[in-house]
Amino acid sequence: MKNLNQLLFTIVMVLFAGELFAQETVNKGDVIIHVRIFSSEIYGKTLIDVYKLSGEAKIIYAKQDSIQFTKARKDTAYLSLSRNLNYSDQKQMAKLTNIFERYSVYDTTTVTISLKKDTAYRKILQSITQTSKDELEASKVGKQIILDGFGFGCTIITDAGTKIIGVHTPTEESHPIIAEFLKETNDRVRSKRLRNR
Repeated sequence: MKNLNQLLFTIVMVLFAGELFAQETVNKGDVIIHVRIFSSEIYGKTLIDVYKLSGEAKIIYAKQDSIQFTKARKDTAYLSLSRNLNYSDQKQMAKLTNIFERYSVYDTTTVTISLKKDTAYRKILQSITQTSKDELEASKVGKQIILDGFGFGCTIITDAGTKIIGVHTPTEESHPIIAEFLKETNDRVRSKRLRNR
């Protein structure tokens, strides 16, 4: 039952996160991608924002480092909500997420990429941007139930519109474009972190 509650919580948070960015707009040719990854770990949130403007891409990668629980538990909004918390109530879960977000600490890395030089990253941005929502969400290995793993929520904003994607534990086999996008993004962030050591 605990795994099912964690899975439901993860799915609700992924869908809620996507709605937050749906109102943003961009100029022709530009792209904004907001990724929210939620795992069942206590500090299991990763936020990735990619801004493709002209010939550059700026990646802002933030991994949740900790939550100041002592402060959060003293928050009057938390005290009120925790009395009758229902994990299947989407509005309550959104409020709980907002409370914990106020007390979250992140380790953040920012990377700026020349898309003229980094053709591999330019290609994966084109691929994830031009592929339809249905195709990005459809599993290539059929239906599968994974109780552990992570929830992936992604809002892709172009001048043509906005796509909100939500999948559970994308892999190279199940969701190859999403998996490649995550790998290529993580590789560039990891490389920057290694250079800064």
